[in-house]
Amino acid sequence: IIFYRENSSFKYLLLKYRVHGQTHWDFVKGSIEKGESALETAKREAFEETSISNFKVLEDFVDEINYSYKQDDGEIVERNLKYFLFEVSVNAKVKISGEHSAYKWVDFEEANTLLKFDNQKNTLEKANFFLLS
Repeated sequence: IIFYRENSSFKYLLLKYRVHGQTHWDFVKGSIEKGESALETAKREAFEETSISNFKVLEDFVDEINYSYKQDDGEIVERNLKYFLFEVSVNAKVKISGEHSAYKWVDFEEANTLLKFDNQKNTLEKANFFLLS
């Protein structure tokens, strides 16, 4: 989860994904490559999807989501995601990858509205609570 501090609140980066002709807003995410740790994957994916390379990892936060979905061919896919917090400067320049059609910096309330899935919203809530404590 990429964010920056703005006074006493936070702005979160959401990316608009295109999957099977549908779009939805989400955080940076991706698959682990051979030999990578979850954190190394998150750093690589953050750079690949946003071109941001200068961020501070808040190592005391990690949230894990497990879910499954059915592909068009009927195959069930199991996913395990680990989310970390990456703090960037308010001036961080975003250049999205071809996987996405847009990006937005949003506050907690707007992010909570834009995120489609409950598990994403739960992760956002945990991250926001962590940052406010």
